[in-house]
Amino acid sequence: MEQKNTRENTEMSEVISTTEAFIEKNKKLLIGVTVGAIIVALAIFGIINWSKNRNEKANAASFGAEQYFAQGQWQLALDGDEKHIGLLDVIDKYGCTKTGNRAKYDAGVCYLNLGQFDKAIDYLKDYKGKDAVTGILAEAMIGDAEAELGHNDEALRHYEKAYKMDTENKLTAPSICFKAGEMCRAKGDNAKALEYYKIIKNFPTSPEYNTIDTYIGAVEAE
Repeated sequence: MEQKNTRENTEMSEVISTTEAFIEKNKKLLIGVTVGAIIVALAIFGIINWSKNRNEKANAASFGAEQYFAQGQWQLALDGDEKHIGLLDVIDKYGCTKTGNRAKYDAGVCYLNLGQFDKAIDYLKDYKGKDAVTGILAEAMIGDAEAELGHNDEALRHYEKAYKMDTENKLTAPSICFKAGEMCRAKGDNAKALEYYKIIKNFPTSPEYNTIDTYIGAVEAE
């Protein structure tokens, strides 16, 4: 028993000696790694705080533009006035913030309502939708803009993508299906149009439900 304990103590001493030797030999490396880890942690903390401060500034700066947007004053929302900067300036100054990202969505809506469809597409494509609704709506509005430009294939592609994105509550499904159906009908694909129209029958509380039988009947009669 005593010999076993002596052997174990000897082995432990060797491990400790080896560890101490390693630390002594690689002291500079270990210090460098530790310091590097601290610097990285401080940098991450600094970036988080910087981003938070930038977004707070963006929120304050965009207040006037958001008011004009809510009132449907599209050009004022985009350009601002002597009192408030517009959405375009918010995007230019704070585009990397959450508020700046949302400003891209709002700018796309403004340009769509102003009939400047190419610009609407550009800003809506730049928007990175994080919630369950605006990302879908942005995709559908790109379809609207493409339809206005006469790009029926592109419009349908975006409508179909928007419909597939709405996997949870299907709040947007009836309106998107109606637009997709209309686009299929314009392309002469009545069978596909009928498929989209019939999906709307699953949403009896939607506005589209009230008139969809008329559209179904018209397609079936053609």
